[in-house]
Amino acid sequence: MYADFDHRYRPRPLRWSIALVSFCQFILGVTITNALVSIGDVAVLRAAPNMPDSWVIYATPWLTLVLIGSSLFVLAMMAFTVWGDRGLLAMWRTQHDLDRLVREIEIVEQKNATLAREVQRLRSDLGYIEKIAREELGLVRPGEIVFEFAD
Repeated sequence: MYADFDHRYRPRPLRWSIALVSFCQFILGVTITNALVSIGDVAVLRAAPNMPDSWVIYATPWLTLVLIGSSLFVLAMMAFTVWGDRGLLAMWRTQHDLDRLVREIEIVEQKNATLAREVQRLRSDLGYIEKIAREELGLVRPGEIVFEFAD
């Protein structure tokens, strides 16, 4: 999914923010639609106060069950959208894992570059090799006298 991610280019927008904006747009659309339908119902009732009974929808037990079932289904889908294995929270965790891994990769790349510079220096700089031999291995040239001071 993020194989072509490169920090030199503009990063992709966070998917959870896109999903949140889409969800808010959906809720806003439902609210506006509900308001328009209510205004239309009031206009129809004012225009035709003696509406025929065939136009009126009565609340029957089946209609109530269908509406409750539909509402529960929508709520379940919304919950799955937030808490599901591919929901908003999972995408948030994945994004944070990606950011953490990118930082770790940058640290490892810096260490790798430092080690590559040291390898290059060890291959070409005889003075550096002598310094390492003296400091880390305690080697001396023939004829040199070593003085060690006890603390």
